[in-house]
Amino acid sequence: MPHVPLQKKKKKNTTLCEIKIIRYICIYLFAQQKKKNLELMPVIDYVELNKTMAGMKLKDPMVSEDEINKKLKEFKKFDAVQDCSDHHYKERKHGILDTLFRKFKKIDVGRSSEAKVVTTISTDWSKKIHKEWQILQKNLPDSIYVRVYEDRMELMRAAIVGQPGTPYHDGLFFFDIHFPQEYPKQPPNVHYHSRGLRLNPNLYSSGMVCLSLLNTWTGSGTEKWQPETSTMLQVLVSLQALVLNAKPYFNEPGYSRWANTRDGELKSLAYNDDKFILSLKTMQYTLRSPPKHFEDLVAMHFRGRRHAILSACQAYINGSLVGHPDKQSARDVSGLFKRELSRQQKLLVECIDKFLK
Repeated sequence: MPHVPLQKKKKKNTTLCEIKIIRYICIYLFAQQKKKNLELMPVIDYVELNKTMAGMKLKDPMVSEDEINKKLKEFKKFDAVQDCSDHHYKERKHGILDTLFRKFKKIDVGRSSEAKVVTTISTDWSKKIHKEWQILQKNLPDSIYVRVYEDRMELMRAAIVGQPGTPYHDGLFFFDIHFPQEYPKQPPNVHYHSRGLRLNPNLYSSGMVCLSLLNTWTGSGTEKWQPETSTMLQVLVSLQALVLNAKPYFNEPGYSRWANTRDGELKSLAYNDDKFILSLKTMQYTLRSPPKHFEDLVAMHFRGRRHAILSACQAYINGSLVGHPDKQSARDVSGLFKRELSRQQKLLVECIDKFLK
């Protein structure tokens, strides 16, 4: 009988179902060890699983980093759009444009002196807004994006990317802006898309933004709004650098005196842990319901930052300080933080994959 060589079985790729089964087994074993009060409790390594899932679930996993960066560059930092239907201030009826239109309907434009006053106010106001547009168009940093509305000059929307070294890194944070009738004598109104989360001492769950430059917080001199010199660019950069900063705990009133003290720094680290969890939740809300005119930015941003975010989560589980995933640390990470971080990591993966389908 002739010898028939054994055929090697082809290596089977791990399926999504198998990955989920492996994950559930790990969680089950972890729970069993906890019940038995074993001292040695393994940390589940989700990163490798998520890397495999990332390649399996995306319809176009072959998109390269260069292609993502190219598409991000193609997304204009400043642009004019039409639809403002999801803007926080869309219903505000006492804007200068409504006032002007009502007055023009009631007066004889050719004869009335009031018409000249209204025209002057309109011209001065619109010139200031156009000047703001020009400043933003020329000077916006790469990590801030702005959309203005052609039919509603008093409205604006901005997206700010969280910076490295902060608990907000890799996040996208959205703000709706309204220029009041008294602008620039009065600062713009700014509303944060909080999704009901208190992400920062200066950003309330109601969407209120506390900032000296907006006259919504205490300040003196140039810290407050200056009608002749303050700009919208200054407001946006302040939000990114002064509000979404590396140690937001010390933004709380009176807490700055505890900076550089052992107790203050420990509380700051714990605060950063909590705010990073909220930042992950904010990412999920943004993916589920991206603001109008920023859908492409949301898609490209999280497609490009996906691996960095998930790797950071694993680094924090292993002890790295929030904001510094590349630096090893020997700090003792609480079990509660590890569990919640792992849970939010999983939910974020699901949101990204669903959004990019």
